[in-house]
Amino acid sequence: MSRSALKRLIAVIAGAASAVAAIVLVKRRRGESQAPAEAPEKPAEVLAEHYHLFEGLYEPLYLALSNDRDDQLREVLNEWDIRARHADNRVNRAWQELARTGSVPLSEVTDQPVRELGTRLAAAVADAGITRDDRTSFLIGEDDKRRYRFDQEPQTGSMAEVEIPCWTAGQQVAERGIAHQSTTSATSS
Repeated sequence: MSRSALKRLIAVIAGAASAVAAIVLVKRRRGESQAPAEAPEKPAEVLAEHYHLFEGLYEPLYLALSNDRDDQLREVLNEWDIRARHADNRVNRAWQELARTGSVPLSEVTDQPVRELGTRLAAAVADAGITRDDRTSFLIGEDDKRRYRFDQEPQTGSMAEVEIPCWTAGQQVAERGIAHQSTTSATSS
């Protein structure tokens, strides 16, 4: 290819690139975009997918909220914050949206109403389909052996008393509970 042909080709490519840049600039000024902006994911949607990252925090969150213990609630929320910030970007962004702290760690935020954040988080947990097993006792079934830790080998059909409830995300165990097999038989109740 001759030098003059190469110069013309470069000029054509440069002109095309300038034309594309001008079109993009005009569209931006008009508010048009090449692709529609993605709506931010709701924290509950991300939590439903990544429920396992917060194992061990569901029951403490529930207890701190129900016992009106803001000091305990702040500790639980700080741990939630640490785990979310060290997770992938989707989890981190969802947490920042929920916590409304931006890039500042929750432990450094002093004006954040703890109870308000705890309530928003509990609502996101519920919206994610993560639920607490509120039974205080139950007949042991096969699923219960997955959902609870027992102090001895559980016998299917025996009664169990709940010490700490389990939490589930659909059919998955989000947080195992603790139960004790009763010494009384199920038929004597």
